[in-house]
Amino acid sequence: MNTASSTTSPSTKGQVHSVDPFFVWLELSLITSLGLLIGYWVRPDDPFFLNQPFTWTMLPPMLVALRYGFFYGFISGMLLVAAVGVAYRVNWVPLDEFPYTYAIGIMFVVMLTGEFRDHWQKNLDQLNVTNTHRQLRLDEFTRSHHLLKVSHDRLEQQLAGSGQSLREAIRSIHRMIILDEEGLSPQTAKSILNILVEYGSLQICAIAVIDHGVIQSKPIAHVGFTEDIPVDDPLLIKSFQTNTLISMGQDISEDTDQQSSSLLVCIPISDCTGFQWAMLVVEKMSFFALQDKTLRLLAIIAGHTGDLLNFKKISPHTDAEPVQQFYLNLERSLLDKTGFDVPAIIVMFAVHDSYIGEQVINVIKRMRRGLDLVVEEKSENRIYLCLLLPLTDKFGYEGYRLRLEDFCRQELGKNMAELDVRMAAHEIERKDKLIRFLREHKLNGEKMVGLVSDIP
Repeated sequence: MNTASSTTSPSTKGQVHSVDPFFVWLELSLITSLGLLIGYWVRPDDPFFLNQPFTWTMLPPMLVALRYGFFYGFISGMLLVAAVGVAYRVNWVPLDEFPYTYAIGIMFVVMLTGEFRDHWQKNLDQLNVTNTHRQLRLDEFTRSHHLLKVSHDRLEQQLAGSGQSLREAIRSIHRMIILDEEGLSPQTAKSILNILVEYGSLQICAIAVIDHGVIQSKPIAHVGFTEDIPVDDPLLIKSFQTNTLISMGQDISEDTDQQSSSLLVCIPISDCTGFQWAMLVVEKMSFFALQDKTLRLLAIIAGHTGDLLNFKKISPHTDAEPVQQFYLNLERSLLDKTGFDVPAIIVMFAVHDSYIGEQVINVIKRMRRGLDLVVEEKSENRIYLCLLLPLTDKFGYEGYRLRLEDFCRQELGKNMAELDVRMAAHEIERKDKLIRFLREHKLNGEKMVGLVSDIP
């Protein structure tokens, strides 16, 4: 038998709370006393309804038993029976003998009612506990689902267009190509391919060198390839002819038989001038990686790799031709924006040609990240600086500007305005807007405008 009663509240989502014993005993006393008082008020000569067809005085103990269970119903019934016994002893009610049948009947009905209530209350408590447990599991599953979705979205952003991931991959490839005297030796090609495998979840792939406009069947680097590259593959031929990324299932043309192709993806490694250095061919990759974002990432890395190979050929030394390097990267930023919607920011600075101005220029140069490029020019007692921030959007630029302000205050004791630094930024979208921005600010004359105008 359940001697500790409890109630539930819908607002507690199925949680079971014990009732305060003080209120239980208070309500038990009031209900029992009220039943006796009503009985005395209705029939002063027979307040316990002993001589009536129905014993109405059993209702208060039954109500207590239904509300609080067997134990409290039993106590209420005992109080009623005790009241009958006291009335019998003091001759308040004329009785020849104590009504044992009446007392036993009331106690039996009250105990039966209390046991019925305890049984169903126990079932309800079990259902509430089960429902609460399931609700907790559902809430936990929902939170885990949302966390997984957010984590997956962030991972997609990082691995399929994130500036930080792209920046790290391009910096790694830049170091490899600069240190390689040949530019694209088998060892460097293998390292580049390993980066592409990591970022694109590639399983069977290879890099084929393009020599004098001919794709070489013997791969310079490969992962999982056991045979020569099928140079007559329709996807490979189409990618080579159009100098664009081609993947299986892509609507390319009616004369290209994709069913006969053994390749999934073909990506040309070409520079911003359109010259093709090599071709990345993919025969097998992770199913979940075969999506636009991943292919977009691989195409961007391949394009930057082509530019690095081109720059290595033009200027074998690392620090040579900064203007030419700036020109190539600016052209690549335009291509990335128009082709893949990859952001880039160009920032123009103008400071006085003085000791303080030189210090400001040094601070700006020291604030550069690995892929940031600058072109410096002096004219009419002023120093003009053009800073290219690849793979940087407006929020990234705002963070850069705040860091530059803090760095100037720490190093020079003044902010940019107090140092009389003219600063203007432009998010690269189209060449005509870029030229218009340069002409409007006239920060370094027509030299940079002419440089940008030469971009096809």
